[in-house]
Amino acid sequence: MLRLGLGRAVLFLRGRPDAARFRDVIREACREDWRYDRQIEENRAPYLFDVIEATGEPGYYADYVRDALEAIATPREAEGTCRLQLFALAARLTKNGHANLRDALYRVIERTAGETDGITSFGHIVIDLDGIAGYRFLAEQRVRNSDADENQW
Repeated sequence: MLRLGLGRAVLFLRGRPDAARFRDVIREACREDWRYDRQIEENRAPYLFDVIEATGEPGYYADYVRDALEAIATPREAEGTCRLQLFALAARLTKNGHANLRDALYRVIERTAGETDGITSFGHIVIDLDGIAGYRFLAEQRVRNSDADENQW
């Protein structure tokens, strides 16, 4: 149900006292890109946020997403991980009261700002989350990493 992404998993988990027994598969879904067609499907962060809320354990998953973000030292190092989905999920959890994820997002941007999919892929999430303050942060990172490939900008 979770892999298909059609909403049945949310309905299945809602109100279940034993939702914790599905933690492994939910963590895997947060980390992996299970979309059927990446060209036409958005990332699954909104859906996964609903799944997490249905478990009644958003704090547990917020900690997991934070740890997964902290493990990203460079974009290349996290192959197989859907980084955009993790970022978008972290932003949704941050907006829902898990502010400790904001710091993790910013640290990953700092570490990956010189890489091709550092600021360019995740910047819109930071701007959506923090507005002008997020934009200023991204601009500062760009200036600090001015030796990066000019063509990527």
